[in-house]
Amino acid sequence: MKLLLHVNYCEGEGKLEEFFALADRLGVDGVELRMRYKFKDMTQEQYRARVEQYKQTHPEKELVFGGMVPYCRGNADEVKLEQDFCMDACNWAARFCGTKLLNFFTGAILNPVVEWRPGEMHGSAIAGEDDYQRAAAGLRTMAEHVEKLGLLLALETHPGYLHDKAESCKKILDLCGHPATGINYDQGNSAMHKFGSKVNDYFDQLGDRICYAHLKNYCNVVCPNGMGYVYCNISDGIIDTRDVIRRLRGRLRSGMLAVECPRPCDKIYAAEQDVRYVRSLMDA
Repeated sequence: MKLLLHVNYCEGEGKLEEFFALADRLGVDGVELRMRYKFKDMTQEQYRARVEQYKQTHPEKELVFGGMVPYCRGNADEVKLEQDFCMDACNWAARFCGTKLLNFFTGAILNPVVEWRPGEMHGSAIAGEDDYQRAAAGLRTMAEHVEKLGLLLALETHPGYLHDKAESCKKILDLCGHPATGINYDQGNSAMHKFGSKVNDYFDQLGDRICYAHLKNYCNVVCPNGMGYVYCNISDGIIDTRDVIRRLRGRLRSGMLAVECPRPCDKIYAAEQDVRYVRSLMDA
């Protein structure tokens, strides 16, 4: 397996160089970046040029990108705009970055009158059959495009999206029916979902469709309105990452997984700790 560093360890305006330097210093096998650059210090074209340059000077590094097309609830113009962008970005990534996988989302499904909490009355909990049909048709369109480029398309398990549980992921993939599709098993997103699937559910139902994985962890905390969560280092939370990596061996279709840090903290220190810990598990 190859270990990648997610850009959210060092993300923000003017931080791309620092992120690349961090990835180099930690000796990871690659990085996960966003398809669309959202900060003001660079245009999209400048961002692509810098990423190309990084790949040229680091040909051994794997570059994965995250992208989204709002198939479930977007209007026709929004879907076309984002699909065209995503396809063009995949063409570029395959040609200039050697990219083998796209981490993918089919658009959020959020209840506007309910406070956002992981899995509660959002995502698949409020989805209809039309959402599944639109997601599957869109996913098939994207898969047919990326398959020609040699890419896999991995739906990230994530609260607030149709692909938030093992059952809903399986239904989308079954309806899509394309061999270039699978899931990005995000262990933190999957575990925090209040009504979500257990680890066994993902491996029992989707074990041969796990293309990629995100590793992050959290601790449960008591809040005034019930149980909440606080992200922490990957070694310290409620998820047994050692067991997850054991299960992933021989199953990851891309052979890649990434550590991730979606929390405010000393992220450089967190990256050092997380990479060291996960490397020890991968080498065991």
